[in-house]
Amino acid sequence: MLKKEITIASNKIYLAFEKVSWRPSFYTVADPLVWSKIKLQIPDSISTVHIPSYIEKSSSNCNVYQWNCFSNYAGDGNGNHLGPIDFSDNITSGLYGTCTVTFDNLQFAAHLGLSPIFIIGCDHFYRGEKNVIKDEVVEVGKCQNHFHPLYRTEGEIVNPAPISVMERGYKEAKKFSDSSETKIFNATRGGHLEVFERVEFNDLF
Repeated sequence: MLKKEITIASNKIYLAFEKVSWRPSFYTVADPLVWSKIKLQIPDSISTVHIPSYIEKSSSNCNVYQWNCFSNYAGDGNGNHLGPIDFSDNITSGLYGTCTVTFDNLQFAAHLGLSPIFIIGCDHFYRGEKNVIKDEVVEVGKCQNHFHPLYRTEGEIVNPAPISVMERGYKEAKKFSDSSETKIFNATRGGHLEVFERVEFNDLF
């Protein structure tokens, strides 16, 4: 269904490629830990990757482009504000970060002039992660939080998912959507993200 659409996807989305013929138009990674693990594993079907400026532009099997990151956090996960947060529709100037690459992707999509923008596959919930603090790595437990069993393995060290920080970014995106011609909707099947108006995925086509 997505093959003819302009799409942005991230991280280990390529684990789904064995089951679908679709490939994303743009591919991003915003987590330094994820980048360190996959930069040499990205398949040939992805020729270009976009990353923020706080990730070191190291060798990869892809062409790598960086965007300037105005801030890579909006708080510490406990409600404490540690840096500026806004929504940018100009990636040539830079983007804001809020601990989820989905927020970067929304700004990227706005820069491309896309409207409406539909979020797909955003669970906004991580089993086994409670009261996590940004930048304090956690160990993956038995809970599966992703679409593929090899996405994260038990015992793997990963960056946490501070939902409250992510929520701040999504609310900034919603404010941008409400005040501009760029409209953002959530077309995820299920999930816990309720900031945006929901639409049915199948109805998009």
